[in-house]
Formats: sequence, C-alpha cells, structure tokens
Amino acid sequence: MLSVPLNYGTPNVPSHISQMFRQFPYQLKVVGTADVQVTPDMASVSLGVSTENQELKLAQEQNTQIVNRVIQGLIGAGIPQKDIQTQSYTIDPQYDYVEGRQIFRNYRVVHMLLVTIRNIDRIGTVIDGAVANGANIINNIVFSTADPSRYYKQALTLAINDAINKASVIGQSIRAIVSKMPVHVVEESSQPIPFEDRQLLKAAEGITPIQPGQINISARVVATFTYRPLPH
Repeated sequence: MLSVPLNYGTPNVPSHISQMFRQFPYQLKVVGTADVQVTPDMASVSLGVSTENQELKLAQEQNTQIVNRVIQGLIGAGIPQKDIQTQSYTIDPQYDYVEGRQIFRNYRVVHMLLVTIRNIDRIGTVIDGAVANGANIINNIVFSTADPSRYYKQALTLAINDAINKASVIGQSIRAIVSKMPVHVVEESSQPIPFEDRQLLKAAEGITPIQPGQINISARVVATFTYRPLPH
C-alpha cells in the first residue's frame, strides 16, 4: 500500500528520523509471511472408557474400575501422572423408541482422559496398552512441539525478510528508492497449526502404526518502509 508524503515536521520526532523522512518522504506498507515445517516431538491422545448398566451406581463402579486400570497401565508405560488429565465425565440415560414410545434402556457413563505422550515413537504402544486395559474410546491424536516459540522466531525472521524483499520488488516496479529497513513493524498473531490424526489402523505385527507427519508454524508481519520516486 502506498501513501501520501509523511509529515516529518511533527514535534518530538528524532532528528535522524526527520532527516530520513526528508530523503524518503513517502510511505509503503507490505505484508510479510513465512511458514516453518516442524516434525512434532509430542502428542496428546484423547481416550476413554464407556460403560452401560441399568443401575447407575453399577455403571459408575464399572467405569471407575476400568479407568483406574487404564491409568495404572499408562503410568506403568512411563507416562507421568501429571500428563494424564480427566477431559470429561458424563452420565447419560439411554432410551429406545418403540412405536413412538420412549423406553428407558440403561445409563451410559463416559470418562475421557487427555494423555500427553512426550515420546511419539511409543504412541502406538501406549494406545494399544490402554485398549488392552479396557479403554474403548479413542477420539483423536493431536501432534505438537514442546518448544513452539523457537520455531516461531525462525518464522518471524523469515516473514520480516519476506517483507523486505517485497518492498524492494515494489520499489523496482514503481521506479522508486525504498529504505533498506522498515521504520515500523507490526507482528500479527499466529499460532502453530497442530496436526490431527483420527485414523488408527492395526499393523501386521499388531502395534497401531502412527504417522506424526509435520506441523506448520506461521508468522505474519506488516512492515512500513519509506521511499522516494526516481526522477523521470
């Protein structure tokens, strides 16, 4: 975006900035973007236990027994207790509908756990162990990285370089001399995009194969440059 000449006579503007504005009196804004592809090093798995019984107390007791067995199995597989968190706990009455009538069938109790796995090579083994201990719900797996800020800084540097390159190209296109560095940069928020895998398939050797793929970390900036047109 191009603009009208800057007002370099504004009070409280440092003298070297005013001098630069006199040399480059026009303003140019460009958007710089960048993406960094990262191999994930951790994952969150949503798994749980669903039990049904006509007696609510029995459905709860059965659920508690199985969930405790699943949790102990996870701890035994090397998952710290701090990485095992209750995600939800629900109780729902179930009904059948016969000839337009609602007939009570039983109660369903669902206890969901959110499990953080910091060694993604063991995701399949951890899931299979949970299922063997009674987990009968596996909702999804979300891959992420333990240090997103490290990669975001890389993306941010690339985004600023992208803005500088774009400003240079625009300057050549409009026959203008553009300042080499921006006079103002606005960082627009961006978050890592987690990779979600809902597909769980059994491998021939019996361990669920999990492919982590890559996650995308993006950065976006709006950079302001100054410029002056070349004489015709």
